[in-house]
Amino acid sequence: MSPSKLNLIVFGLLYLPLQAAISPRVQNYTITAIEYLSRHQFGRFDCVFFDAGSDGTYFDPDFQKLIGSPRLHHVVKYVIGNSSSLGYNAGLPTFPSLLIINAHGHEVDFHVDQLELNPNTRILILFDMDCGGCVRSVVWSLKHFFKATQFTRMVCIESKYMIFVRVGFKAAFGNHLRYLEPGELFKNLLLDMEGRSFNYSGIAPITTAQRNWIKETARYLNATVRYLRAPCDHKLGIVSECFKQFFVLTPVTISLDCNTLSSLPYATHRALFEVIPYANAFAIPTPRSINMLEIFFWPFSPAAWVVLALIVIFLELVSLVNPTLFKNHPTLLIICGFERYNLHRADVKEKFIFLSLIIFFFLITNAYETMIISCMIEKPSINKIKTVQELIDSGLQLAARNTVNYGLFRNEKFSGILFNLADKSDNFDGKSAFFGPEDTMRHRVRMPLNYDFERRRPGYYVLDETDGTNVCLYWLPWHDSLMELLGFTERIFFEAGFLYKWGQEQSDNIKSRDIRLIRRKGLDFSGVKDTLVFEDMLPAWIVILVGLVGSLLVFFGEVASKRFGAVARRLHNR
Repeated sequence: MSPSKLNLIVFGLLYLPLQAAISPRVQNYTITAIEYLSRHQFGRFDCVFFDAGSDGTYFDPDFQKLIGSPRLHHVVKYVIGNSSSLGYNAGLPTFPSLLIINAHGHEVDFHVDQLELNPNTRILILFDMDCGGCVRSVVWSLKHFFKATQFTRMVCIESKYMIFVRVGFKAAFGNHLRYLEPGELFKNLLLDMEGRSFNYSGIAPITTAQRNWIKETARYLNATVRYLRAPCDHKLGIVSECFKQFFVLTPVTISLDCNTLSSLPYATHRALFEVIPYANAFAIPTPRSINMLEIFFWPFSPAAWVVLALIVIFLELVSLVNPTLFKNHPTLLIICGFERYNLHRADVKEKFIFLSLIIFFFLITNAYETMIISCMIEKPSINKIKTVQELIDSGLQLAARNTVNYGLFRNEKFSGILFNLADKSDNFDGKSAFFGPEDTMRHRVRMPLNYDFERRRPGYYVLDETDGTNVCLYWLPWHDSLMELLGFTERIFFEAGFLYKWGQEQSDNIKSRDIRLIRRKGLDFSGVKDTLVFEDMLPAWIVILVGLVGSLLVFFGEVASKRFGAVARRLHNR
């Protein structure tokens, strides 16, 4: 070899940088970790390989060797370079099973806008410790990477010596570890937040179930939680610019307000919805009860009364036209059961006509008596609204909150009867109909404050017809890492029955408060019983009085008739 060639080789070895390599041990460990994760995941395993030092035309040979390993043929792979983006519109998975970033041997610059993915994604970064500029570039990239998003499962592996470094909160690097089992590689940082705090807020009053859900979630995560109250006019609701600025400028993790969407855009593929859907319902004022006169005609419809009257009138006319046809009085026999002559000894015509009518009117009178007793126990209401269309046609005013029920105020068919309800109290005014979630409406109808103690009946009732089904969407920052854990704990509390239990506790507390308030107003609950009192028996007293008056009239009529007959006979004998 000539001296010039030898000098050139020595110069290259001394002064030209050598291409960093991923050691076979690191490659084998990475492949083993991918195999372990793919075995323990349900469904498809999506792995994204991101070469941060590549422009898309050239890839690191060692990284290519890792990607093309025969042991990973069962894994779905996505290979991208630094010129690519891993965003929601890139056609790549937004929540891959694993993201491997090759940053060894290069000064890299990747940022959160380029890698727009779920913050709970497992991220493995391969870096070279011998390259000082490369390490600094990884550190600075992660610092910028964590400004807007707290990634929870990120690990760095040194590509030559296989040193493990966990990335903690705010891109803080942990202690160097010599080895980690694949099952312990990606631990979620949020499972032990070490006393760190997160905030929640809301425009509407926070329910007991929501407050306990957030507090118990914080305790489960070893975190602290604070409620931040917005300095805004709550009557304006989410449409207020004040609230929009508050949620943008204040570190609020979740707003516990119920937001509903008419359609779901693609961006809501990662969102937190309430676990229980709800339907909106209408609470309608209970109309007046039937009076004492109407109660005698209430059991049957007007058409039924006409048919029964025609049957009785027809029998009476037949009896008047042919007095010898019936030995018994038709009306008294078929309705009251009074026999003037034994029906067993009557002729065939009378038996044929009366036997069927006696059975028919037996059923009719029993049904009538049952309905009368039912009306005495609980007086039905007259002109009761049963459908939404009847509510609209009735002209009754409908109260709702325009800060929550946007769709209702945009519905033209309710435009003539709607008015905004600014008061957040649970009291109904007794004149207007009210609109809200079905569970809320049914709870408010049963509240003592909305009970009609004078008439001893509920002041409102809920229509059976509802207004669609909705699912609440909670507001969270776009890339907040707590979203999945909050959804997980909400489902756990729902399945365990705690959400229902906390809701019942709140209802019981409100009911106890209302009872104390009503007692201070002088209303006595001891008089409200499910037993009949003297006033309830008024129809029976009326029937007895009418019967006594009728009996007295018949008695005096017969006495007068006999006296007039005796006087007439004496005059005739003279």
